[in-house]
Amino acid sequence: MPAQYVNAWRQTVAALGYARAGRLAGEAVTVTPKQAGEVGRHGHMTPSIHILDRPSPRLIAVSWSDPCSGHYGYQVWRASKAACAGRCALSGRPVHPGDLIYRPDARLRRPGNADAVIVASSVDAALDR
Repeated sequence: MPAQYVNAWRQTVAALGYARAGRLAGEAVTVTPKQAGEVGRHGHMTPSIHILDRPSPRLIAVSWSDPCSGHYGYQVWRASKAACAGRCALSGRPVHPGDLIYRPDARLRRPGNADAVIVASSVDAALDR
């Protein structure tokens, strides 16, 4: 596919993401490392992430929207320790092995964002706002 069509498609998808993020602004805590739909340095779209709730100390409920991995309106994420280095999807901060993180619950079915992690301190900061 020619580059101009790929860029037009990304712009269209990004515009849809902005509209959705605007409707949720009053309903949930919203923190994104970049504007939702922005193309990151590896050519991936930045997901729109909203922390909805903390049902228990080890669980958080997240709304995740990304054209590549899908949309999850109320997705449960579980606390664990990072096994390897990575990057926090919410804040963009580096994740080191042993850091306290949240990751999508993949016990029943592996979601498209199963490899994403959120550093626990980023969740605390988002909920304190």
